[in-house]
Amino acid sequence: MSSRLPIFYNIHLIIIELERVLENFPMRCTTLLYTILISSFSYLIANSITVIPPGPVTDKSVLEIRVNLSNSTQYLETLTLKVFLDTISETNLVADSTQIELISGESELISFWVETRDIVPGNHLIIVETKDTYNNRSIQQWPIEIISEETAAVTRLSGGWIDPGVLIEGWGYPRNRAVRPEDIRNAVDAMQRIGMSTIIITYVEYKVAFYPSNVLDFPYYGMDVIELILDQAGKNGMHVFLGLGRGTDDLLLWEGLGDYDRIQRGIEFSTEVAQELWELYGHHRSFYGWYLTHEANLIGLAANYYNPVADFCHTFSPDKPVMIAPAGTPIISEWLLNTSKVDIFAYQDAVGAGYKDYRYTGDPEIRIADLDSVFSYYSSLHQNTKKHIWTDLEIWRSNPQTGYTPFVPAPMEQIERQIAIEAKYVDFITGYEFLSMMEPPESTLKLGGDGAVHLYNQYMSYYTSHYLSSENIRIGKNIDLKLKVYPNPFNSSTLIRINNPEQVRMEFFEIFDLLGRRIRIFDIAKNLDDQIVLIWNGKDNRGEEIAQGLYFGQLTSSAGASTVKLLYLK
Repeated sequence: MSSRLPIFYNIHLIIIELERVLENFPMRCTTLLYTILISSFSYLIANSITVIPPGPVTDKSVLEIRVNLSNSTQYLETLTLKVFLDTISETNLVADSTQIELISGESELISFWVETRDIVPGNHLIIVETKDTYNNRSIQQWPIEIISEETAAVTRLSGGWIDPGVLIEGWGYPRNRAVRPEDIRNAVDAMQRIGMSTIIITYVEYKVAFYPSNVLDFPYYGMDVIELILDQAGKNGMHVFLGLGRGTDDLLLWEGLGDYDRIQRGIEFSTEVAQELWELYGHHRSFYGWYLTHEANLIGLAANYYNPVADFCHTFSPDKPVMIAPAGTPIISEWLLNTSKVDIFAYQDAVGAGYKDYRYTGDPEIRIADLDSVFSYYSSLHQNTKKHIWTDLEIWRSNPQTGYTPFVPAPMEQIERQIAIEAKYVDFITGYEFLSMMEPPESTLKLGGDGAVHLYNQYMSYYTSHYLSSENIRIGKNIDLKLKVYPNPFNSSTLIRINNPEQVRMEFFEIFDLLGRRIRIFDIAKNLDDQIVLIWNGKDNRGEEIAQGLYFGQLTSSAGASTVKLLYLK
């Protein structure tokens, strides 16, 4: 190893000089330059991070910060990890590791569990620093939004499911014309505009292949739906689970639990699909994790399928989680959770068809009456485990004409009650299913018809009134500022009003996109007025019009920083 010492020594000198030059730079610039320059040393150790939940989260959450370390050198590497919040400084250190010895060619998953209760709500940056014994470092970042809530989860649909099957004509979901590639991208943008950070693709195949596959024995849909979703989600700073599908055995974990050969065929199918998906799409920054499409009630027996498939998925990048959605009455225990190789359990709330006593009643109110006790029970099972509890909240109702499918959008009033109940017990709320139950009004496809447009508009009103309206902000313990944005959403310009009755020294108001890139800055350092009024016209610092979507406005003062969301619609 001594032959490498001069190289490392020079790298160390470069870092020292970099620190000296950048010591007066804003921390965002410093972190960005570190990422660019130090990434050139990543041949020593390859690491990636994933945070579960991905955000937004509440001030009552527990984050799992997963770091995948991989040693591609010929030597034993001794590493240490540190996790910082917002800036790299000892005062902002939130977790660290003991020395980790990683032999050549091996990988190791390191997890840090961080409570958010002591973190001031707002938009933050999780920074993971990896160092070796020569002080070479690698830095990864993860933006996270923390919201002050009375519940465990943010009271909104933070994730949305996409069932590509509803794109197929003849499935009963109305539309005005044939589906085009831009419709898929527009749907992803529409999800982002209502606060969905995460997309779960239920399956990559169902009777047809929704990507160009050499593994699947199904006809090609003719459009790479998976690539379109991943690419657009990456542009929006969103996260995507890929669902492996079921092949030709839809009932594997209902009728095949005692059939060893059938289970083995299911495992082989799923691992072949996962291998192909990783080779095709593993490079996408939006690729967040895996969804095992097969549902089950008997979780213990279904583990004979779930565990080996989850293990296989973890071989590609161990930090990427594997998720399942247990059916309406799962037989599960704390022991089964602790021994499972699955990371996230997104329990179906089973409201859509009014599930009760192993049957569909058709009355959602019957299931809603049980939700509190059902999810309280699920939550109790997770208390002493390291497994994440999410909800798969159904935003549909059974079709009154058929008794089941094609589904119809549920009333917004009902969805609000589902959110309010389930948010008390889970970490993250996802809504099933977006693509045919919600449709933005500007869409010319009109997939799902007028009912889907109506639900999207109703949910947009709910979202904006709860998360984008004027806010009273407390910075620190005793200093109050009033930060108002109106109109919000906006399509030409919006007024940003800062009421500062206590004469806190202002610094600047910045606008960032979801990837943390600064779009616009207003210098208000010399403004001593009790009220500061800014007008933003949807343009960046160069005067160029930005893309529509969700942005964050950050007010920085001598008392700290606070954040407000801005939704720009063209």
